Amino acid sequence: MDMDLKSFIGGCLGGFAGIVSSYPFDTLKVRIQNQHRHELKYSGSMDCLSLILRKESASALYKGMSSPLVGSMFINAVLFGVEENVRKMLHLNDPKYRTSDKTREFYELYAVSGAIAGLTQSFLLSPVELVKIRMQIPGCHYQSTWCCVKDILKNHNLRHLFRGTWLTVLRDVPAVSSYFVSFEYICNSYRISRDNLPVLHLLMAGGIAGCFSWLITYPIDVIKTRFQADESYSSVKECLKKALSTEGNKVLFRGLAPTLLRAFPNNAAVFATVNLFNRLMNNLDPDDNYESNTTTIPSYPNLHFFIDTYDMHR
Repeated sequence: MDMDLKSFIGGCLGGFAGIVSSYPFDTLKVRIQNQHRHELKYSGSMDCLSLILRKESASALYKGMSSPLVGSMFINAVLFGVEENVRKMLHLNDPKYRTSDKTREFYELYAVSGAIAGLTQSFLLSPVELVKIRMQIPGCHYQSTWCCVKDILKNHNLRHLFRGTWLTVLRDVPAVSSYFVSFEYICNSYRISRDNLPVLHLLMAGGIAGCFSWLITYPIDVIKTRFQADESYSSVKECLKKALSTEGNKVLFRGLAPTLLRAFPNNAAVFATVNLFNRLMNNLDPDDNYESNTTTIPSYPNLHFFIDTYDMHR
């Protein structure tokens, strides 16, 4: 396989930039999501922020960051690496797809590559998020991420780290698919070559794509956060039923504001970093620019069959 390793490295750098630029917003999101109606501590994002700064310290906003920082670098490397290589296997870099007017088929196949990347990401991301959530909730007694992991393994087992994984899959497959498609659509709407696209345009496209992907899957994330944070729930169904019966449908959108505040800078930084890294690599090695060189793309008979079958059912 002609594996594109640059996309893995770019994703790693993008993951680092995204977490550093947005982690405090994630802490606000988790705390607001995890409160219940009978014990509401925060009236909103600003109230949550002011209480943390007043009763704890600014460092509390970054508590538990080491796990998602390392995890995000690895997971984004996998996410962008898988997505890029699946796109190559689906021949989305072929000349017929590199016209200024993208077809419906192009975006549908792009959605497939994003969905596969999201599925792959889910199994890696779920345990990282479980540890992060346990570290972020009020009253956390863990001194470090490693202490949290050791406690989970001691009192439960390795399988417990993957609690809520299928909720992560249910969230990430449509979210990541829409994430890449919307970013590509916005960038194409500028009618400027990707190598000449200004950084501000990349930041805007990445930020909007990130917010859109969260909007369509946010209720799933609320239930996932509660299920991973509270061990008293024996099933996802019990968690959802209790949330809706005691707090109503509005609970599914609790914490949306800090989530979107976090999503914009995070994904703006991720996509801008990845694209600028790819641009740098393409300038250093123009002959290896995937956008202009398709002679090294291998043949995948099974994927040719998939594409032919896909076209027959369109």
